[in-house]
Amino acid sequence: SEEKYAAVFLTEQLAALMGAELDRYREKAVPAVILIPGISGNTGEGMRSISRSVEQAVGSDILK
Repeated sequence: SEEKYAAVFLTEQLAALMGAELDRYREKAVPAVILIPGISGNTGEGMRSISRSVEQAVGSDILK
């Protein structure tokens, strides 16, 4: 079977505006939603999102 991968990169600011719409995609494996800082700076949400994903995958937050 052919594997399919997808990643969507969004600024942290845009993700904050998307609310529940973005939550639909966070629960799915594809696409991977990656939050990045925008031109106005880093809110820290991107790192928190990655930490949650890692913790869900391995059972503990190994990034702290």
